[in-house]
Amino acid sequence: MPNIDLHFHTQLSDWANNNEEIIETAHKEKISFLCATEHDIVNLKLRDLAESEWIDSCEWVEISACNYDTQKHLHLPCYTNQFSTQTHIILEWVREARKKKISKQIELLQSQGFHINEIDFIKYFTDLWVNTANLNNYHLSYYIYLSKDNTDLLESILHLKLDQIGFLKECLRQSGKFGEIWSVQVENYEPAIEEAGKIASDNFWVLSIAHPNFSFSDEWTHGFIESFSDYHDRWVNAIEINALASPEWIEAILKIQKKFNLILTFWSDCHEIWKRDKKHWSLWDINPHIDQDFIKAHFKVFHKKVFWY
Repeated sequence: MPNIDLHFHTQLSDWANNNEEIIETAHKEKISFLCATEHDIVNLKLRDLAESEWIDSCEWVEISACNYDTQKHLHLPCYTNQFSTQTHIILEWVREARKKKISKQIELLQSQGFHINEIDFIKYFTDLWVNTANLNNYHLSYYIYLSKDNTDLLESILHLKLDQIGFLKECLRQSGKFGEIWSVQVENYEPAIEEAGKIASDNFWVLSIAHPNFSFSDEWTHGFIESFSDYHDRWVNAIEINALASPEWIEAILKIQKKFNLILTFWSDCHEIWKRDKKHWSLWDINPHIDQDFIKAHFKVFHKKVFWY
């Protein structure tokens, strides 16, 4: 049975371990195949290091994409033997656009009286091993809520209490109740799901929907299984079983997998400890509800698709 993890992070995105530490742990845990799906950047050095240490791998990335019809933001782990130059150009553009957006959002909050200094904000997350190119509104809302002055200001303005996630959804997102006032307006910079899918198809990728048990928790109960064709028709050809998916979620995921003949990808979505919440588990942890032979069979399908030549 191959010990695998097709979805985790390193210092290149937002986990404390560097490439060398990942390899050291991989040897200890007898990992035979690994993929660090960094956010919008390809970790080529880890692949080279893994293969030099006799650990199998491929090229990978977790793309930030959007279904602009529904304004649904998605994380799409992508796997291939080798990404094209055009792919690296697109990812670099996304990273730079995200940096500009977060800077403008901070300026907007400062103009409304919030106590936040961009340099201090960046340093706080840099010290937690978060790549500055990955800083987004989740990080910003988290940082805002570290200050009681900011939460008191927010309550005095809105005349209601919002927790961190409420502030993120209702104020910092354009679709939120207060989005027109609090959310900075910028040009769309995340690739449309159609664009991500087209590139995937052209490059013989495996393009998966990450952690559907979290990404689609609301939609799932309102017919997401039936509506999945909307994503499948846009070149998504895989779906992930997350390490924390419940038996009910695994059953639902497998219904989609069988209906659309999808590839399965797996596991931890391991992040740094600051984000170690109910949605993130430890490196190499696997879902206890999945049979080992089942993993082995589906990993063979994944491997054949990635190394198609």
